[in-house]
Amino acid sequence: MIEVRSELKRIFQVVALTIALLICLGGARLSAQESTPEGTATPDATAVDEYGVPLHASIVSQEETPNGIQTVTEIPVQMDTFATSGIPEGQPPAAFTNYGNRTDMRLGYNTANGYGAERMYLWFNVAAAGIPSNATVNSATFQIWTSDSAGNMGFEARHLSSSWNEYTLTWMSNRPQWGGSIGTGVVTTGPGQKSGDATALVREWVSGAHPNNGVIIIGNEGTTSPFERVFYAREAANGLYARLMVDWTVAVDTTPPQSTITQLPQFSPSNFTVSWSGTDFGSPASGIAYWDVDFSTNGVNWAQWIRGTTSQSANWQGASDGVQYFFRVRAVDNAGNVESFSRNTSQQQTSTTADTVPPTVSLQNLPQYTYDPGFPITWTGADNRSGITQYEVQFNVDGGPWQFGETFQLGDGQQTRYATGAINGETYGIRVRATDRAGNTGAWSNESFTTVYTTPPYPNAQVLPFVPPNHVAGPPGISNNTTFRVTWAIEVAPGTSVINETTLFYTCDDGPWTVWMQNAPGTFADFDSTANTVGCNTTGDVHIYRFEATGKALYPGNVTRIEQSTQQAEASVVVDPNGDVQVQLYMPVIPNTTESTAVSNQAAPSAGLTITDSE
Repeated sequence: MIEVRSELKRIFQVVALTIALLICLGGARLSAQESTPEGTATPDATAVDEYGVPLHASIVSQEETPNGIQTVTEIPVQMDTFATSGIPEGQPPAAFTNYGNRTDMRLGYNTANGYGAERMYLWFNVAAAGIPSNATVNSATFQIWTSDSAGNMGFEARHLSSSWNEYTLTWMSNRPQWGGSIGTGVVTTGPGQKSGDATALVREWVSGAHPNNGVIIIGNEGTTSPFERVFYAREAANGLYARLMVDWTVAVDTTPPQSTITQLPQFSPSNFTVSWSGTDFGSPASGIAYWDVDFSTNGVNWAQWIRGTTSQSANWQGASDGVQYFFRVRAVDNAGNVESFSRNTSQQQTSTTADTVPPTVSLQNLPQYTYDPGFPITWTGADNRSGITQYEVQFNVDGGPWQFGETFQLGDGQQTRYATGAINGETYGIRVRATDRAGNTGAWSNESFTTVYTTPPYPNAQVLPFVPPNHVAGPPGISNNTTFRVTWAIEVAPGTSVINETTLFYTCDDGPWTVWMQNAPGTFADFDSTANTVGCNTTGDVHIYRFEATGKALYPGNVTRIEQSTQQAEASVVVDPNGDVQVQLYMPVIPNTTESTAVSNQAAPSAGLTITDSE
């Protein structure tokens, strides 16, 4: 018998089961769809070529064992031929003759016909035999039949490193490259079936450790008898074609996969995404083939939503407001194991209530005028179902484009936030919108506007320059009477009103500032210098009086604001009862105003409006 003696490397395992195995197991485990996927073609195991040789591998036997499914597969030879060297080697015609149509194959050395050395080529389509790459090849036997009666002949089998064609191959042309040695053996004496161990070889082919381009068999090409052995080729059409008998086992995945649905939030908008995942815990794991997803509106009566999907998410569209939607998922693996929808409901089910109505916001009207660089913004938000989670505040300046102000993580109800950094003379518009927990964003609220007046500080009372009565010529600001009239005016911001109570201060000869009148009505009063002498120089009759006024104004909300004294002269009067003063140059007193007053008609530099949590 043929004895192949070599040790070849074992190979790593790969995972996928083939269709052939799934077909074999289909009767034991129904898929969720209970149907063969469209487009899957099953090879016809009964198809033969013109010589009656099967075109495909066939299953001889199959049984379930504790280790899995054990199968014996017959793999018929698909190409077989031989080549002759001629005598001497390379001599026509033998060296250039193709024997692909011969009914026999020859091995060894032939002198009678001038063949010379004879070598056989065989190829078996192991890749199409339906043996998964992760299968365990228990054994593989090579079978071939001889037609001669010669004695034992030794041989060597080698891998082929390139492809070839049995109808073009000759000794001198179209000959494939050799690979490494597979092993050696003996063709035993006499005619009939000859068998040999091909387990290591088939393991390499199945696992992919070695490419399958077939084998070359080299016999006794020396002087030791016998010189030649003759074998039946598949073209003999007698059923005695070469073949491989492969006994293999594949572990069976009998464990259903487990799926997990991603938990939805309590509330969702009208369109939302449902997603899921899964793991196949089989040993070996055949892998998840697809998922099925159901839905319900009460968690009891379920309807099919998606079947046989390989995606791990889908979009639900058109949810009705207030309706609670339930979803459940199951997985089916490549071995046909079907997960139960009720395996773990907390893991496989989720629900959400549709909130499709966006929230609303009502903005409290701002005052027409604002007298500080900061002002409150108050609004009320409401949502019919999930509740507000965020507000966005925008503003514009003097009717310009709307700008982002700030977002606040706040809920339903009345909320107040603050604008700071307002610039004098600018008009600010405010609007607000809300987003609820379902992700619905409402329309912008009503818009409200306010104009800011902060410079100069209001109210602003001013003592007017002194002009003597019946003044015709000469400089003003000198009174020859010890009693003279002081007049004043008050400027207030738009939207406020003057309170008719003005306080006036004087200083005499640069003495201390002293209250002359507290809460004086009107806009003028007569000043008696002989009665108001605090700080006056006592060595002479000429005195210089300087004056300052502070006013009051009534602001919206019945709020009174009082101007603060700066102790800066706004007007001055020289009291000269004897006419002793000779004016060489008149320099009027210019009120020592603050910087903000001096630039009252200009906008002060500012970083602009900011919306914040606090004042």
